[in-house]
Amino acid sequence: IIFLFFFFLCPNSKQTLPPCLQSTERVVAARLPYRVKLSAEKRYAWCACGHSKKQPFCDGAHKVKAPSISPLRFSPDKTKTAMLCACKETKNVPYCDGSHFKEVQKSQLMPPKIP
Repeated sequence: IIFLFFFFLCPNSKQTLPPCLQSTERVVAARLPYRVKLSAEKRYAWCACGHSKKQPFCDGAHKVKAPSISPLRFSPDKTKTAMLCACKETKNVPYCDGSHFKEVQKSQLMPPKIP
């Protein structure tokens, strides 16, 4: 309701959510990496926020949902099949480094959040 209220009352304002509804942290898009074919002559934008509906690539969702997080633009050195990170915790962006295993283990050890 607040989202709709904001956009109808401020039609000329920048297309972002009110600060209280924006995400400042990455969200996990998937627990396993995406296997994709990358072309050397093409430039890609890897989703760093996790909100994109076109994972693992950016669709611009960060502009509204997480404006402080930007995608990583990259061009592979050669045409190849690669595993791109989906948990958004990799230290080798945009490629998977196995960090999702740590995230799965951490979530299994943590007690469920009670509202």
